[in-house]
Amino acid sequence: MLTKMEINLQVKRLVLALLFVWISLSSVYGQDQGPPIDGPVELEDGCYTVPIKLWHAMEEKPSMGNRAFIQMGNLVVKDKKAILYVGTDLMEYMNIKASLINLYVEQKDGTYQATKKGCYEIEVPNEAEKRPRVFVVELLNQDQMVNVYVDPKVEPMGDEPIRARIKIDWDQPKKITPGQATLVAKYEKGPKKPDFKKENSGSKENKGLYVDYPGNCFLEEFSFYGNRLTGPEAQGISKDFSPLDQVNVFNIDFLGDLDHFTGKEKSIQATRKKVSPQKSFTVKFPLLKFKKTDNLSLYDYTQGIKKKIDFQVDEKFVSFQTNKPGNYALVNSGGKEGVANMPAENSLRQASVGLQGSTAAERGKAFLQSVKKPQATPVKSTQGLPVQSGAAGSGQVLAPADLPPLGQVDMASNSSQIEENNPTKEDEQSKSVEKVKKMKESGPIIGLILLLFAGILTAAIVISRKLLKEIAFIQEEETFIKEMERKNEKK
Repeated sequence: MLTKMEINLQVKRLVLALLFVWISLSSVYGQDQGPPIDGPVELEDGCYTVPIKLWHAMEEKPSMGNRAFIQMGNLVVKDKKAILYVGTDLMEYMNIKASLINLYVEQKDGTYQATKKGCYEIEVPNEAEKRPRVFVVELLNQDQMVNVYVDPKVEPMGDEPIRARIKIDWDQPKKITPGQATLVAKYEKGPKKPDFKKENSGSKENKGLYVDYPGNCFLEEFSFYGNRLTGPEAQGISKDFSPLDQVNVFNIDFLGDLDHFTGKEKSIQATRKKVSPQKSFTVKFPLLKFKKTDNLSLYDYTQGIKKKIDFQVDEKFVSFQTNKPGNYALVNSGGKEGVANMPAENSLRQASVGLQGSTAAERGKAFLQSVKKPQATPVKSTQGLPVQSGAAGSGQVLAPADLPPLGQVDMASNSSQIEENNPTKEDEQSKSVEKVKKMKESGPIIGLILLLFAGILTAAIVISRKLLKEIAFIQEEETFIKEMERKNEKK
């Protein structure tokens, strides 16, 4: 058995080992070096081509969005300052097409500023507006890595900008003539973004949701964001309906441009300015798994209360008129009325499908209400055994008269087994004394073990807080891959 001194020595060694692991992890994932500082770019004035990549925010590998980056950028150097022209293209992965709509670069104060954009010629399916091809990054120094946020505005990635880095290979710049700087020419001479005119009508799409608006509906430029909600917000709305109802909750919003943010916000998207419509507009929600023939209803939750509204439905969409952004619930009724009107073979299927968003007790109660209570049937034959009728009910089979009563046992033959399974009081007391003695002897060891676990837990908390933000960004890309694979499996 280890002495107290030996145990204390091992505890100290473990703490030192954990400290070493924390230092090693910090060196791998990188300390917060603070915002970039001004520094000269040691190249002659002129135009250059330079290899670039969109790099992962934490890991030393290309980001998934690197495929949307043209791998050779244009560099314009003047008076020890450099401007990087980044070219982008349409990226296709698992039958989903996307490209960048915004690129945000870290500034001297640690905040992030939107870059200038040009050459609006990239076409994305289901989008009437074209996306920019060239982004202009004003470099502060000659560092290899530039911290950025990218915004692809694609369904699996959500609406939040995603952290990344631009990796610049300063060892391989190649000087070119101004006429050879194709990205600079595209930015300066390519198609411009159409000016917003409030008197124009229009149509926008996002994640399968559509909005058609008339002239003078919006007085300033905006982006349309549409989402099918999940999580606590959608579950809270679903509780307003029967456990047998199927509920899809949609959110629509109109937001202004995002030019600047700190990077420390809980939600960067929430910092965008909300743009209010001045007139009614038409919204189209996809039916998803619903059908035109289902018992559908639509409810307005934009004011936080349930309000039923009118709608039209075709084979793919539910459409309606409104003048308010916010949450809407599309419901396929599967309650008592819905179940009563359904064919018998479909009632159980509908009951099991429509229980989303309810508690286990609610689902059980609703399911029992949808199932008929089984009826007892008389037993016609008992293979020679007598059948009793009367108070016990028909169909009760009696045991033969020559069998002993149920539960009768030979106590004498089992007495030795009972004694073995039931120790005497003296045996119990001696065992209790032995247990107390062992506990007293193991007390210091238990205390040291608890101290050891406390030390491990403290070190784990320190490491977790250091790495939590980095892990979050890694999980974002893993989520993107899983969503892509899920969509591909469905197709």
